[in-house]
Amino acid sequence: MDEFCGSSFWDSKTVWDTDDPDLTLCFEKTVLVWVPCAFLWILLPLEIYHIWNSKTSDIPFNSYNVTKLIGIIISAVAVLGDIAHYVIFHYSHFPVDFYCPLVKFVTLILFFALTFANVKSGRRSSPALFFFSLLLVIFGAPQCRTEFRLKWSTEEKPEIMEFVSYVIYYISIVVVFVLNCFADSRPRILSYPFDKNECPKSQSSFLSQILFAWFEPLIWKGYRKSLEDEDLWNLDPSISTSCVVPKFEKQWKKSLRKVDKNADISIKVERKNGRHNFDGLQYEIKNKYVSVVPALCRTFGNDFLKGTLLKIFLDVFVFVNPQILRQRGTYVERILIRDITIFSCYNSNPTVCSISRYYVHNWD
Repeated sequence: MDEFCGSSFWDSKTVWDTDDPDLTLCFEKTVLVWVPCAFLWILLPLEIYHIWNSKTSDIPFNSYNVTKLIGIIISAVAVLGDIAHYVIFHYSHFPVDFYCPLVKFVTLILFFALTFANVKSGRRSSPALFFFSLLLVIFGAPQCRTEFRLKWSTEEKPEIMEFVSYVIYYISIVVVFVLNCFADSRPRILSYPFDKNECPKSQSSFLSQILFAWFEPLIWKGYRKSLEDEDLWNLDPSISTSCVVPKFEKQWKKSLRKVDKNADISIKVERKNGRHNFDGLQYEIKNKYVSVVPALCRTFGNDFLKGTLLKIFLDVFVFVNPQILRQRGTYVERILIRDITIFSCYNSNPTVCSISRYYVHNWD
């Protein structure tokens, strides 16, 4: 790795045993670049799945999504400048100055493609792209600090091309991250009729759903006055009977056809007192009983499995948290405050736990 970078990969003297800790430039150009890129490529199949199965489509181009796309293009061009600089002056550079920008450039192209695909498929906010842009901002901050320190240093000056390109790249990524904190405009093609009193959760961004910011207006309204029926939102269409019942009915018909393939089956759900009556869904065909369990598993099994896995993940963190708190207390007692890096890592666990709790209770 030292030959790949032309400098040491890790130096404990500059990271821990100093009053002014800083990561090595090799670590910043490799690990802090590869981790965000690997994150997006790992989540690529899941992102493609959500784009392909989106029930809405065709978000109109506006200042929000156009600015976001332009920001990604600017950051990719800045990285491309680093690659061109290496190709021209490769005799004075090391392989890390070519391969790491190349990985970042290819990943930014993927970032642009997924962002554009989300616009065309009607997805107003993407958790994967939000976390990817967040990782780029967090993991890029140490190198940004190093670039400015080298620029102001009297001993060692960075090449002006590398300094300018990285500053342009980092500023554009910060802008893209800020834009990813908000939801895009409403798609032109919806899978459900437009409702003026629809639940604002469907219009909110991923960050707003994590922080429950979409629910705050109703809280403030209830604080100022007593809530009435007209103050409440309608049920989210994705969990309404008009959306859920057809999915179940499709799987239920498959179960019935397995019993009698020649039967002409039609399901009617009776409505009594404003509610659906499902009492007649399990009945006999040619002296054979049809169980409703397989149809339920095929309809809601994936969501239940995902929620179960996330619940297990959350419960593990509930038991791990006290151990981390104990280690954190021991660490604070014996380590100086300058070692803030590990201290921040310890503090990140409650955040992960909160995000997991969001997924468990808000899985669509």
